[in-house]
Formats: sequence, structure tokens, C-alpha cells
Amino acid sequence: MKTITLSGHTVAELSKKIKETITSEFKPTLAISFGSVKRDLKSYVKIFTDHDIQLFGASSSGEFVNEDRIEESIVVMLLDMDPAAFAVHHQEADFATSFSAGHKLATFGLSKFKNPVFLVTFSMTINGEGIIAGVHDLIPREKIFGGMAGDDFAMDATYSFTNNKISSSALTGLVLDGDKIQVDGVAFCGWEPIGGKNRITKSKDNVVYEINNEPAVEVVRRVFGEFYETLENENVLMGAAQYPFQMIKDGKYILRAALFSNEEDGSLVLAGPVEEGQEFRFSVAPGFEIIEDTVNKFKEFAQGIPKPEALILFSCKARHMSLGPLVEDELEGIHEIWGKEMIGFFTYGEIGMDKEGNSNFYNETCSLVMISEK
Repeated sequence: MKTITLSGHTVAELSKKIKETITSEFKPTLAISFGSVKRDLKSYVKIFTDHDIQLFGASSSGEFVNEDRIEESIVVMLLDMDPAAFAVHHQEADFATSFSAGHKLATFGLSKFKNPVFLVTFSMTINGEGIIAGVHDLIPREKIFGGMAGDDFAMDATYSFTNNKISSSALTGLVLDGDKIQVDGVAFCGWEPIGGKNRITKSKDNVVYEINNEPAVEVVRRVFGEFYETLENENVLMGAAQYPFQMIKDGKYILRAALFSNEEDGSLVLAGPVEEGQEFRFSVAPGFEIIEDTVNKFKEFAQGIPKPEALILFSCKARHMSLGPLVEDELEGIHEIWGKEMIGFFTYGEIGMDKEGNSNFYNETCSLVMISEK
């Protein structure tokens, strides 16, 4: 399987590059693409139908190709994968129908392959945990990876797309035949928990109203001081990216980043759902060693799997905000492990697998997917 990665800042530029890339020796069948909402994505998604290329993608909050981080661009990976080894599914969905959307995705996958593996992108109106639960209901040992679409941190509308279809309230799934395509993946974060356990005593979906029976904002302010400042959007938490919640689930930690504060009711809006009564610890990025630690964990994981032909990386935008320029060292370190074509984007949440093979919805985490033909 051959892969080629391209990038550009206009639809016309990408269209020209894609057309020039298609030759008698390389006829791509699948495109994986991520792009800024500041580009004309509605026109962009139509390009691939003309070339008979199946498209899977999402809007982003920063893009990367191999070791290069790009802003307000479009990136695409073209693959000449066997068309019989994959299928693309797109459906409208929202927070309330997330489980159903995951269930329909799994049903679609099983109608195509005995051993389906899933890559997903989805709008920020959808519950990532609901998607996983819906797939898990039909496929108990599911393999699912992906990311919540971004919009350059405008927090207005994010888009999931395929050929001639782009929506701000949708799920797009790339389903791979696990009997023909080798798919491996793992997610790492590197954040260190600090302090004792806390309990969410009042919440709904991804909104936390009370922590330890006190207004959530007051608890965070007391622990970290006046650490948050506003960006262009009022009440967007800038410093909160450095202090994600480490939710305790089945004895493991899953990160949740705070996105918004509401001074009127003292609540915090997180980048993923939590449960009332759930325990957590605050956390902080330990510094440069987080990069080294994350890259080393990917190196260890690489020892036990076949060498991939393509890499897809879903990395959290809040992680980028916290690490700043250091995130480029992380991209470089991950890419150098295999030296293969890599594409990805900064997300508003990540779906990935832990080392034990369990699927989770994360924040502030790197979820890496490795693909090759068997």
C-alpha cells in the first residue's frame, strides 16, 4: 500500500496537488483529510467524488503532516488501499443520539466485514463515550480510534465530512476490514495527578456544577488561583488546559479538560462527559519530560507490533495549548519512531485504546493509529 501526504492553504492549491499526484502508477482510492474551518471545506469535499476517491475527514484546530505543524490549512493523506478492504459511513447525530449513532456504525461495519475496525470523526455536539458504548454493545472487543472535530478554537461549530457530505452535527466512520488491514493503536497522555481525591457532586453530561458540594469554579480557583484568562471567546479557560481533571474510571485515569466557566452558576464545561458521584484528581503537566515520557511509551509499544505503512495521530488542542511549542518536539519524536507518512489534527477530544486494549474517550491525550496491509 502506497501513501502520499499533501498540504495547502486553499482548496484550489489542494485540488491541483491531488490531480498532479494521480498517475498510472498511483491511483488513490481513499483520502484521510483534516482542515481548518477558515478554508472552504464545503467545496473541498466535492473534489474527491470527481476522482473516485472515498473521503474521510473532519475540521480541525491545527493540522500536521509528518513532523510539520501547520495552522489554518488542509492536510490530506492519499492511499491506494484495496477498495474491498474499507467502507465509509456518515450519519447525522447529536449528544442524545450518540449511543444510537455508535450502534448504527457497528451495524454498518458488521454488514461489510466479519472483523471491522473503526476510525471516526464527529462534531462537538456528539458524546464520544456514547459512540464507544454503542459500538461496544455489538462488538465487545471493539477497535475504535478517532477524534472530535475542531474549529480553530472558536468553539462555534465543528464538522465531520465525507464525499459531498459535511455537517456540524454528524459522525463519519472509516471502517477497515481487520482481516485484510492491520490496525494497531494506543493512547498516552503523560499528565501527573496531584493532590487528593475529589468528587463531582452535581453534574449533567459534560457540565460540572459542584465539586465536593461546592461550586466547581470556586474549588478550582481555590486550588490554582486566578489561573484562567479569556481568549477571544468570553469565559474560555486558557490556563485550564494545564490542569485537567484525571477522572478515576475502573481504577484508571482518563483526562477531562475544562473549556468554559460560568460565573453565574459556578459551573465548568468540560470537553467530555462525566458522571455525578465520580471521583477525580487534579493534574498538571510535569514539563519537558512529558514529551520524552510520551514518545518513550510509543517506542515501547512499537516493539510488539508490525511496522506500519501509515500513521494517523489525534492529539488534543488543549494539550497543544498547555505544551505550546514543545508539541512540535512530540510530533517529531513520534514520527521518527517509524519514519512513515503521518497525518493528524488537534482535536477537541480523542478516542483511543489503552495498553490493555480498552477503548476510551480522552482529553489532553495523543491517540495514535498504525495502518498497514496484511
